[in-house]
Amino acid sequence: MSGIQAMVAEDIFAFLDDPESGCASEDIQITVAFYELYGGRIQDLLNNRHRLRVLEDGKGEVIVSGLEEFEANDPNEFLALVEAGNK
Repeated sequence: MSGIQAMVAEDIFAFLDDPESGCASEDIQITVAFYELYGGRIQDLLNNRHRLRVLEDGKGEVIVSGLEEFEANDPNEFLALVEAGNK
């Protein structure tokens, strides 16, 4: 695992647990989605390489249709999801 990913995970959850940050961890949900765009194809790397579609809505915002998000409740869960996506 890359050192920067571990540091980011630790910092995010430490910030949410700090009462002085103004963010209550029970009010915020951390989710992870991992996709790959290669050769004109887009795949969900955390959902058995399920094929996805990139669409644009009426407001001009880009949407990745079908991308699954997974909740991470602590740094270890976050890093486990990143590692699964990297595999």
